Amino acid sequence: MDTTINIRTNKEIRNKARKVFSSLGISTSAGVNMFLHQVVQERGLPFTPTVDAKKIREKWDRGVSKTIDTYKKGKQKGFANAKDLHGWIDGK
Repeated sequence: MDTTINIRTNKEIRNKARKVFSSLGISTSAGVNMFLHQVVQERGLPFTPTVDAKKIREKWDRGVSKTIDTYKKGKQKGFANAKDLHGWIDGK
Protein backbone atom coordinates (compact mmCIF):
# COMPACT_ATOMS: atom_id res chain seq x y z
CA MET A 1 0.00 0.00 0.00
CA ASP A 2 1.41 3.39 -0.97
CA THR A 3 1.26 6.43 1.27
CA THR A 4 1.99 10.12 0.91
CA ILE A 5 4.63 12.03 2.86
CA ASN A 6 4.50 15.81 3.08
CA ILE A 7 7.75 17.54 4.01
CA ARG A 8 8.95 21.11 4.27
CA THR A 9 12.21 21.94 2.54
CA ASN A 10 13.98 24.91 1.05
CA LYS A 11 12.62 25.70 -2.43
CA GLU A 12 16.09 26.13 -3.92
CA ILE A 13 17.24 22.75 -2.56
CA ARG A 14 14.09 21.09 -3.90
CA ASN A 15 14.65 22.58 -7.35
CA LYS A 16 18.31 21.54 -7.40
CA ALA A 17 17.38 18.02 -6.31
CA ARG A 18 14.71 17.85 -9.02
CA LYS A 19 17.34 18.70 -11.63
CA VAL A 20 19.66 15.99 -10.33
CA PHE A 21 16.89 13.39 -10.28
CA SER A 22 15.77 14.44 -13.74
CA SER A 23 19.31 14.05 -15.07
CA LEU A 24 19.22 10.50 -13.69
CA GLY A 25 15.92 9.84 -15.43
CA ILE A 26 13.90 9.52 -12.23
CA SER A 27 11.28 11.60 -10.46
CA THR A 28 11.81 13.39 -7.18
CA SER A 29 9.44 10.89 -5.60
CA ALA A 30 11.54 7.97 -6.87
CA GLY A 31 14.70 9.66 -5.55
CA VAL A 32 13.19 10.15 -2.11
CA ASN A 33 11.98 6.54 -2.14
CA MET A 34 15.52 5.39 -2.97
CA PHE A 35 16.78 7.37 0.00
CA LEU A 36 14.16 5.80 2.29
CA HIS A 37 15.06 2.30 1.03
CA GLN A 38 18.70 3.00 1.88
CA VAL A 39 17.76 4.24 5.36
CA VAL A 40 15.95 0.95 5.96
CA GLN A 41 18.79 -1.14 4.51
CA GLU A 42 21.46 0.72 6.50
CA ARG A 43 19.26 0.99 9.59
CA GLY A 44 20.34 4.61 9.75
CA LEU A 45 21.43 7.40 7.48
CA PRO A 46 23.09 6.13 4.29
CA PHE A 47 25.83 8.72 4.74
CA THR A 48 27.83 10.25 7.58
CA PRO A 49 26.77 13.84 8.20
CA THR A 50 29.85 16.07 8.24
CA VAL A 51 30.90 19.58 7.35
CA ASP A 52 34.51 18.56 6.68
CA ALA A 53 34.84 18.85 2.91
CA LYS A 54 38.15 16.95 2.89
CA LYS A 55 36.58 13.91 4.59
CA ILE A 56 33.63 14.03 2.22
CA ARG A 57 35.97 14.09 -0.80
CA GLU A 58 38.15 11.27 0.55
CA LYS A 59 35.11 9.06 1.16
CA TRP A 60 33.73 9.90 -2.28
CA ASP A 61 37.05 9.06 -3.95
CA ARG A 62 37.24 5.70 -2.12
CA GLY A 63 33.70 4.86 -3.15
CA VAL A 64 34.27 5.77 -6.78
CA SER A 65 37.51 3.78 -6.87
CA LYS A 66 35.79 0.74 -5.35
CA THR A 67 32.91 1.00 -7.81
CA ILE A 68 35.28 1.25 -10.78
CA ASP A 69 37.25 -1.78 -9.56
CA THR A 70 34.03 -3.77 -9.04
CA TYR A 71 32.77 -2.78 -12.49
CA LYS A 72 36.04 -3.80 -14.14
CA LYS A 73 35.78 -7.23 -12.48
CA GLY A 74 32.32 -7.64 -14.02
CA LYS A 75 30.52 -7.71 -10.68
CA GLN A 76 28.74 -4.36 -10.97
CA LYS A 77 25.08 -4.51 -11.97
CA GLY A 78 24.25 -2.14 -14.81
CA PHE A 79 20.86 -0.85 -15.86
CA ALA A 80 19.71 0.06 -19.34
CA ASN A 81 17.14 2.54 -18.04
CA ALA A 82 15.43 3.89 -14.92
CA LYS A 83 12.61 1.32 -15.20
CA ASP A 84 15.10 -1.55 -14.87
CA LEU A 85 16.70 0.18 -11.88
CA HIS A 86 13.33 0.59 -10.17
CA GLY A 87 12.51 -3.05 -10.83
CA TRP A 88 15.78 -4.10 -9.22
CA ILE A 89 15.13 -1.87 -6.19
CA ASP A 90 11.63 -3.30 -5.82
CA GLY A 91 12.97 -6.85 -6.17
CA LYS A 92 11.19 -7.58 -9.46
